[in-house]
Amino acid sequence: MLDYDLFKVVVAPEYAEMSNSDLDVFATEAELEISQKAFGKFYPRCVALITAHLINLSKRSANGSSSSPGELKKVKVGDLEREYAVSAADAKTNGSYSLTIYGKEFVRLRKKVLMGPKFVS
Repeated sequence: MLDYDLFKVVVAPEYAEMSNSDLDVFATEAELEISQKAFGKFYPRCVALITAHLINLSKRSANGSSSSPGELKKVKVGDLEREYAVSAADAKTNGSYSLTIYGKEFVRLRKKVLMGPKFVS
C-alpha cells in the first residue's frame, strides 16, 4: 500500500494536490508492475516511483503530448521545436520508463535489486 503523505512530500511533491483516491488508482496499477518478493525492502519505493511515472504519462497524454518516443531526434515546424531525449534503443530496453525521471530512477533500482551479487573468478 502506498504511503500517500510520504509520496506527496518526498517522491512527487508536484502531485500533492491529487486526492488519495486518485493516487490509489495509479498505485494499484503500479503494484501490478513488480513483485514484492523480488524487490524486498525497495518495493514501497518502487511502487511510489512507478505511481509517479504513470501519473506523469497520464498527464502528458491528457495534455496532448506523446507518451512514447519516436525515432526522430528533433522535429521543427515554424517556431515550434520538439526534441526527444530518449533514444529508440533505450526505449526498447526500458519501455516507457525512459520517459520520466521516476521511470529512470525505477530502472536504476531495478538494476541494483535484480542484478544480485557479482562474483569474480
